[in-house]
Amino acid sequence: MDQVPSDPTALITRVDVLEMALTERYSVLSPDPEKTITTAMEKHKHPLFGRKETKRFLTNLIVQFLANVRAGGTDRMQYPVALAATVPGCGKTRMCLSTLRDIVPKVCAPPKGTHVPYLRLFVTLNADPGTTWNPKEQDRHPEHAIAKRLLGSYFALPDLDTVANISVKAAMDLIRRTEAARRQIDPRQLHIFIAVDEATRLLDAKVNQSYRLSDHRSLPAVRRRRRFWSQALGPLQDICRKPSTPTWMMIAGTKSDQLTSAISTVIAVDSSLPVEHVPIAPLTGSATARLLDHVQSTAQSSEQTTHGDWRFKPEFMRSIQNVAGLPRSILAALKETSDTLKTIEVAYKQFLDIMSVCDGVNPPSCSVDDLQALGVLYKLSPNSPLFLFPRVDLLTLTSTDNLNERCVTAIDRVFLQLQSFMTIGPSFRWHGWEVFCITILNLRVLVAAAWALKEDPDVRFVPINHIFEGTVSGPDTPRLFVDVQLWRTKNFSERPIESSSRPTNRRFTLSPEGTTGIDGWCIVHEETLAGEYVPVTLVVQCKLDQVESTVSHEYQNELILKATEALPEPQQRSAVVALLTSSRMENLDEALLKERSFVLDRAGMDKFTAGFKFIAEIFWNYNPHLSTVGRMASQFHVPRQTSMKRARAMAVMIDRYRDDGTVFKSAADLRKFLMQHANEQVSKTIRTKNGPVTTVYKYPAEAIPSKKVLQWPYALDAKPRKQKNQ
Repeated sequence: MDQVPSDPTALITRVDVLEMALTERYSVLSPDPEKTITTAMEKHKHPLFGRKETKRFLTNLIVQFLANVRAGGTDRMQYPVALAATVPGCGKTRMCLSTLRDIVPKVCAPPKGTHVPYLRLFVTLNADPGTTWNPKEQDRHPEHAIAKRLLGSYFALPDLDTVANISVKAAMDLIRRTEAARRQIDPRQLHIFIAVDEATRLLDAKVNQSYRLSDHRSLPAVRRRRRFWSQALGPLQDICRKPSTPTWMMIAGTKSDQLTSAISTVIAVDSSLPVEHVPIAPLTGSATARLLDHVQSTAQSSEQTTHGDWRFKPEFMRSIQNVAGLPRSILAALKETSDTLKTIEVAYKQFLDIMSVCDGVNPPSCSVDDLQALGVLYKLSPNSPLFLFPRVDLLTLTSTDNLNERCVTAIDRVFLQLQSFMTIGPSFRWHGWEVFCITILNLRVLVAAAWALKEDPDVRFVPINHIFEGTVSGPDTPRLFVDVQLWRTKNFSERPIESSSRPTNRRFTLSPEGTTGIDGWCIVHEETLAGEYVPVTLVVQCKLDQVESTVSHEYQNELILKATEALPEPQQRSAVVALLTSSRMENLDEALLKERSFVLDRAGMDKFTAGFKFIAEIFWNYNPHLSTVGRMASQFHVPRQTSMKRARAMAVMIDRYRDDGTVFKSAADLRKFLMQHANEQVSKTIRTKNGPVTTVYKYPAEAIPSKKVLQWPYALDAKPRKQKNQ
C-alpha cells in the first residue's frame, strides 16, 4: 500500500491514499453535508420572494439532467453547467442554497413518483476563514482548492486540509464511495448536486510554476489567464458530463462573460461545454414589498418596535428605492443585516467610464464584467442595454490617470448629491424633480469637461447639447458650450444643490423659490458664425404634474414662453429653454415647438434619466402613500372615463384617509377603498392670499379607473387565481 506523501507539492490521486491522509490528520471524520448547508442558511433566514422564474428554470434543468442520466446520454452538450452570474448582493448565495435545500429534494424525492438517491454539496470561496479564497492558495495545485472544499462540505469541516495536494477526482471518488456505502447502494446510483459560490475569485488566479502543464507557455494569453480555473474545475466539469458519475453543478459569481468563457472552454481549445444562464435579477417592486411586509410582520410578532408601516416612511422609501432591488441591501436598510457590499478602490479613468454611462450616449469603455463585479451595472439579458445602479458611492478614487483631479473630484461630489439631498417636503411627501434634473445636468457637464481636459488641459469651450439626451430640440436651437476653465475651478460640495439669484457660468443652480416659470439656470455659450462664443442664458423648467393626460405642443410652448418672459428683457432674445417634463405627447415634433428650446416628454424619459432610473422614479412614479394630491390626480385621470375633477376627488379622499394610517398593499386594495367611498363628500382646505378656501369633492363609482392605472411600483402583484378542477 502506498504511503501518504510528505512532499507538499505531491498530488493525491487515489482514494485509499486520500483516506490515509485524512485519517492521519483527523481522528474522527463523519459525513454531515446537511450541516454545511444548514450553517450557511443561518445567514439567510427570510423566505425567497420574486424568484418564481429562477426556481422554475432551475427545476427544469435538474429534471432534464435526471432524464439524460436515466437515458445514459453521453453527449457532453446534454450536461450544461448552470451559471448564476449577476451583481453582488443580488441573492446568488441564497439561490445556491435554496436550490440544494428545496429544489433538489422536490425533484429527486417527490411525494409521488420514483425517488432518486441524491447528495447535496455546498462549496463556497467566501464564507469563513476556512473557505474564503486566499491568494496563497495559488502556491498549491489548482485542484486542491476545489478538492479540499468538496471534502470540507461533505464532512462539515470548512478548514479541512492536508499536507499534500488532493485531486478533485480522488475527493469525488471518496465522497461517492463513502456515501454509497452508508446508503448501501451502487455508487453509480448516487446523484450528486454541487453549488459552487463566489467562483469569480478563481478567474484571475495564477498557476504556480510547479504545477503548470506542458502547453502552458504556448497557450493564447486569454486561455493562460484561465488555466488555474481549467486545472481546478476542469476535472469536476469532466465528472459532471459522465452518466456513470451523475453529478450536476451550479456556479455562482459576478463577471458573467468571463465565467461563461471559463466554463465553456475548459477542456481543450477545440471543444466547449454548454452553459445555462440562470435568470437572477434584482427584486421587483412587488417582491421588495413582500420582503418588507414579511420583515415587518416578524418584528411585530416578536414585539419589536416598528413605528408604523414602512410604506409611510419617505426617507426609508428613498433608501429602498436607491438600492435598486438588491435583497442584501434591502435587509441592510431595515437594519436586519449589515450591507456587505464593500467600498472598492478604482482609478479616476474607470470612475469616469462609469459616470459616462449617465450621458445616455457613451457606452462604457471599461469591461462590462468589471462593472458588474463592482456592483454598478446589471444586464437584463445579453442583448439588453446596460443599467447603472445608483451604488457608485461605494467607489473610492485612487489615482488620477492624467485626469484633472479637481474636475473628477467634483463629479464624485455632485454624484453624492443624488445620494444625499433631501426629497421630502414639509408635508412629508416626495418632491425633488427639480433638484434631480439640475444635479444630473451638472454631473454630465463635469464628465464632458473631465474628458476634454484629459485630451487638452488648455481647452476652453466644450459642447454640451448631449446633456439633454432624450429631449427634442425646437427650430434654431444652437449648439451650446461651457467654459470648462471656469467649471474646473468651481468647488462643488456634497450638500444639496444651492440656489442663486442670477445664473452663473460655473454650474447649474436652482432659481430662488417663487421664481415664476424658471426652476434652474446657467450661463452657457453659443458659437456665432464668426466663430466667437457669446454668453446666453440657459433656463431649465421642470414639470412633473402632467403624467397621464396627453398635452399639446401649444401647451408646452406656453411654458417655454413663460420661462423666457421671466428673464430680464436683455436676456430674453438669446435665451434657450430646456423644458423637462414627464408629460405624454402624441408626437413630439420639433417643427411645432418654439425656437431655441429642448423639450422632454415621457417617451424620452429613459434616455434622459440614463444611469439613474431608480432615483428618477422616486420623483415621477406615483405612490398612494407618499405622492401629492396633484400627482395622484394626474395618475387617475383617464380621458373619456375619469375627468381631472373626479380624479382630484379620489386623490383628496386617499389623502384624507392615509393621514389616519390606511394602508394600500395592492392596486386591488386601493380600488376597493375607492369603491367603498364613492359618492361620499370629502373637503380640502388650501390657503390663498385672500384666506383659506375649502372645496368639497365627490366622485361616482363609474369614474374609478382600472387596477392597471392604479398600480404603483411597490404594489403587491395580484395572486393568480386557483382554477377549480373541471
